Amino acid sequence: MKMDKEFYTIKDIQKLFNMSYPTALKVVKSIDKKRMIGGKWIITKETLKNFIDGEDN
Repeated sequence: MKMDKEFYTIKDIQKLFNMSYPTALKVVKSIDKKRMIGGKWIITKETLKNFIDGEDN
């Protein structure tokens, strides 16, 4: 898995994990450390890594 960005949107996560948009949206909404920038949910690379490792509920 190639994680070369600092910030990820729902569409980025959808492509990264090859999942549907509603599923990716649920994943992002389940992450605590998310921000909304310009009307889009954004998570950082570090938060995504921690989520994959199971450290963030």
